[in-house]
Parts: sequence; C-alpha cells; structure tokens
Amino acid sequence: MFDNEKKKFTKEHLWVVELNIGGNTFRFCENRSPMPSGLDAVPSLSRISISPTELNLEGGLGVRATASINLDDHNDYTVYSTTGDRFWPRWRAENPYYQGASVRILSGYIVDGVYDEDNFQPRDYVLETWSYAGGKVNITSKDPLKLADNDRAQAPKATNVVLANDVAIGAITVAVDDVSEFTTNDWIRINSEVMLITGITGNTLTVDRAQYNTEEAEHSIDDAVQICLYYRDTLPNIVYDILVNYADVSTAYLNKPAWDDEATLFLPGFYETLITEPVGTKDLLKELTEQAPHYLYWDERTNLIEMVAVKQPPDDSQIITDEANILKGSVKVTDKNDMRISRVIVNFGQIDPTKKLDEFSNYRQAYVRVDPDSEVNYGTSKLKTIYSRWINNSNKAAAIRLAARIGRRFAKSPRMVTFNLDAKDSDVWTGSPVRINTADILNEITFDRYNMPVQVTSVVERDTYQYAALEHTYGNPTEEDEAVDGNGEIVILSGEITDINLRDIYESLFPEVEEDAEVVFLFDQSCTAGGTTTAAAVQTGSWPELNTPPLIDVRGLIVGKGGDGSDANMNNPTDGGLALELQDNVRISNSGIIGGGGGGGSNRFTFEFGSGKLAGGGGAGFVFGQGGTGSEVDSVPVPPSNEAQDGTKTAGGSGATGASEQGGNGGGLGQNGETASMAGGLAGAAIQTNGYTITYVESGAGDIRGAIL
Repeated sequence: MFDNEKKKFTKEHLWVVELNIGGNTFRFCENRSPMPSGLDAVPSLSRISISPTELNLEGGLGVRATASINLDDHNDYTVYSTTGDRFWPRWRAENPYYQGASVRILSGYIVDGVYDEDNFQPRDYVLETWSYAGGKVNITSKDPLKLADNDRAQAPKATNVVLANDVAIGAITVAVDDVSEFTTNDWIRINSEVMLITGITGNTLTVDRAQYNTEEAEHSIDDAVQICLYYRDTLPNIVYDILVNYADVSTAYLNKPAWDDEATLFLPGFYETLITEPVGTKDLLKELTEQAPHYLYWDERTNLIEMVAVKQPPDDSQIITDEANILKGSVKVTDKNDMRISRVIVNFGQIDPTKKLDEFSNYRQAYVRVDPDSEVNYGTSKLKTIYSRWINNSNKAAAIRLAARIGRRFAKSPRMVTFNLDAKDSDVWTGSPVRINTADILNEITFDRYNMPVQVTSVVERDTYQYAALEHTYGNPTEEDEAVDGNGEIVILSGEITDINLRDIYESLFPEVEEDAEVVFLFDQSCTAGGTTTAAAVQTGSWPELNTPPLIDVRGLIVGKGGDGSDANMNNPTDGGLALELQDNVRISNSGIIGGGGGGGSNRFTFEFGSGKLAGGGGAGFVFGQGGTGSEVDSVPVPPSNEAQDGTKTAGGSGATGASEQGGNGGGLGQNGETASMAGGLAGAAIQTNGYTITYVESGAGDIRGAIL
C-alpha cells in the first residue's frame, strides 16, 4: 500500500465466464461500476460455485470437477440480437445442441481497474445442463473427463452390421450386409465366436474361425457382426486412444509427454487385450487404473488430465505444519479401516475374451500376494481380487507389480486428514504429495509429531482453501516385490513353455530396448522351458543395444527334448535335444536346472531262454523320450511292467527287462543313453555358446546337466 500522498494501489477479485459454441464466444462477468477497462463482457454473472475433482485412490476416475454458474438475463440490441429479445431464450433457440460446449471460468484480480488476462487462472469445463426460470439462468458444467462417461462413449463402437447368410461350421467365408467398417486383419465377434478377417471381396469376408480360444459354431442370417478392439501397447498410448478416439476428449487436455515419462519409470511395458463388445469408456479406464495401478484425474489449475502411478511416497515433498501453514482448529483425522488390503489376488492370462470378466476359470494364472505384517498386526485378512484382461499370460511381472503396488499402498489402514490453508499456500493442489506435521497426528512408535506423507485428494476454493488428503502408507516389500518392482525390464516366465526366443518374448512385452536397461528373464520355480525338437528349448536372441548383457535367472527348469529308446527290432535310439543356445553374451544365475535331453537307450538281444529282444528306455527331457516297444523273450512278449519305460523331465526310463538282462536305460538329463547291443543315443548339450561368453552371477552356474559347447 502506498502512503497517503500517492495514489492507492487497488486489487479486486473478479470472476469471468467464457462460453464457446459454434465458433462464437460469449463472455460474462460480475457487475462492476465502472467496468474494468480491457474487458468486453456482459455484467450478468451473479454466482459461481465450484466443486473440485476428487481422486479415487482405490481405482477409477474419482469425482468430476463441477462448476455451477448463475446469470441474470438481459436485453441485447448490439451483439447477439437486433430485436431486443431476452438473451438467454434466444441463445437456447439458436444453440439447441449445446451439451459438450466449452466453458472457461477465469478467477483473478483487476488491478487499478484494468483487466489483464495474465492475472487470471483459467479452468476449463464442458457444458452439461442449462435451465431458465424467472429471468435467471443456471449452467452446470463438468471437467472434460465427463466425456468419458459410459453413457457418452464406448469402445469399440457398436457395429451396425449383420450376416447376409447363414454360416456353417467349417465355412471360411462370411457374407455381411455392409463391409465398410471392416479392413483386413480386423477381429470380429459373431455370437460367442471370434474370427480374424484375412480378406475382403465384395460383401464377403474371408476369415480364420474360432480365434482366441473360442469355439466354432453355426450362425444365422441377421446375427450381429461386431468389430473388436485389440490393444498391445503402452499404458499412455492406450489411455490416449480411448480418450481421443472414443470419448472425443481434446488432445489439448492430455499431458501425454508427462504420461510417457511416468509410465517408463513406474509402469513399463505393454498391456494387451481383445475387447469383443462395446464397453463404456469410463469402465475401461477404471479397469486400467486398477490393473496398471495409477490415478487419472483432471487438474483444474493446469487444465490437463494427469496420470500418476501408484508408488512409494517421495522423501522430499513439501512439509505443512500447524505453525507455518495450517489454519487453527481446521484439522480432522478419520481412520479409513475399510481401505486396508492384506491379500491381493490377481487373475490374469484371459482365455476366452467373450466370457464374463469375473469368471475365475477363464484365466490361466493367479498370483497371490500376502502381506504377513498386515495380517499379524490386525489379526485378520482383508482381500482384494482383481480379474485382469489387460495382463496376458506371458506378463507375470505386471501381475506381481500390480499386487505389490496395491498391497503395499494399503497394507495399513490409512487416515483421511482434512485441513484448511490460506491463499499463500494454495500451490498445494489435488494430486500433490505433501507431508503434514500437526499436533493432532503422532508417530505410532515414538508418540512424537512427525512428517506424515499424504496425497491430496481434493481442494475446495473458498475464502480459505479446504483440503482432503489420504495418508500415504506404503508397507514393506515381499521378496518377489523386490525382485520385480525395482526392475522395470524384468520378464517372468512360469508354467510350461516351449521352443522360445527370449528376444521375441521381450519385444512382445516392451516397446523398445534401451541401452542402459537391466534386462532380466526370471524362470520361476513353476517354470519348465522345454524343447519339442532337438533344437534349443531356449534361444537368447541377439541384444546389440545393451551395455550390460541380459540376465537369465533360472529357478525352474530349462531342458531339452528326450531321445527315444530303441525298439526291440533294431531301430536306432535317438539323441536328446539342446537346452539353451546363446546368440549373444549373457549373465546366468542358476538355482534350478539347465539340462540337455537324455539320449535314448539301445535295445539288447538276450539268449537267457533261447533268444529275446529287449527295447531301450526313453531319455529324460521336456518331451520325454518314448520307451521302445516289441520286447519279448523266447518269442513271448514281456509283461507290461517289464516293458521299456518312458523318460521323465529329469530321469531316463529303464530298458525292458527279462529274467536277468535288460535293454539299455534312457539317459538322464545331459547323459547319453545306455549302450547295450548298440550305442545309446547321445545327450543334448546343456548350453551351446556359439562363441559367446557367460558371466555367472548371484546363484552361479548351479546345476548344469550336460555339455557346455
């Protein structure tokens, strides 16, 4: 403030509303006398009430920000009407399709009677409802994420196409009434069958039938043909596509570069699904916020949709204290016991995309994360079950990461804290991570005040700023959490898999290879990676981009194919297959088994009762070697229990037995088949290096059965 001999500096708050529709901008402001210079607006604005965005930290888009705007009607002879009509009835008549129009609310200050837009904070909304009574208008608008509501948008869009003829089982062509919506390589759904379009001629589609584990079936004329929506992409790209191409959200509102940075650090890799029927875009985004755990919300101050991963709270966030920031008497603390989670069950690897999402038997795998500290401390379990169509069967790492983020975030019942700040601290906003230090919250070990991490979930702007924030708890990691969540480039392999190339698998899960990436392939204890031929069960692929060779962490089995035993009638036993082939330098940590397939055992001619022929046993391997057949002694077939035995995944099968002699046994992993009347089959090598190097780390070479060539 200047002294009395100088002109006083004046600063006065003002609301301005801009309504944009059909290329026209209508501007309104609060009544001022005199009107601020530089502002061309109708002074008919009587009241504005803003309800803020509210984050939903349990998944979903939360509560939409809403602005309720009240205006007085007026005559207007100069701008919008030449007859002196009341403005708003005429506006409504000229703009019957107003829903979705752009509304911008500006809050700021006029200085010395001058309007300068730089002094105003804009907030963007879309017009939702309009009402008129007694010469007064009420406009309700919501933030642009409203456009993603299920009643506004679906993905894929409904297809208005039907069959032009019946379709029989075995038919590879489908006649439809309109092909304009289809292109080659589109997926379509007819009833409960998924098909792939491989060609289009006239109004006829050539298709591959019964795709995605669906069953081939008969279909009738006029049955609906629905185009499907396939994604295999990063989280930001999927969300961008849903919002822009299905919900019609303007790209100006999408903070895509920041999304990409956040996902690269905390939610890497591809998510994949086939959506076979129209689904509300809000529901799809809710699935993604839960299954690729993040918050998607509208920031009123930046006019951007933000994406923030669920992650550990930062150590350097702003501290808010009773003494420096919090208005006296405004703190309220509420325990949110219903939000605690001690067990997270993630069902993933969807089998048939036409079935219900929550059908347990329609998923190949289930990962269960248990937080023992949470269950001991509270004395009870608290479960959350997730059915994920977005995590495919090869992407167990994403399932573990999901369970870790949700389980750690809510291992402890968080506290909701509400408090008020004045304008000087109003840079804290929805989504901000901060730490609150107040006499109303004490440390549970030392009973002292401390800097409790919280996430701001909503801000109400009044004379003061009213905040709601949720305690940012983050429990201790499990062993699997640490192995996966700290490494965004990890691929976890589980169950039975055959004839794989690690580079191919990586490229199916990640968009590109960065030179500084720490690429890890973890074959978990449930995994048996096997060969179906004598070629390698696992090839490493080439990794020219990497500064550090990929790590192959074997906790299960990598085994070659087993060789077959010789039949009694002189055919040769076969060789075992290769387990691991290097196509680049690698690091190996092996606490499981790497083993070449065992060779098949040879047959034996016996003369213990005159003459006889005894077949050889099968070698060990993923496809276990078959025991030979045709064994007999003195022209009498040997009993079934004495026939040559097949191999197992790790042990060779025994040869056929007579009274005192037997055919050659099949070789165990990495062992040749036993020689009897002829040489046994050769074992496959455990590792074929092709001149590349192996660096053993952590568990070291471990149990390697067979040659390293």
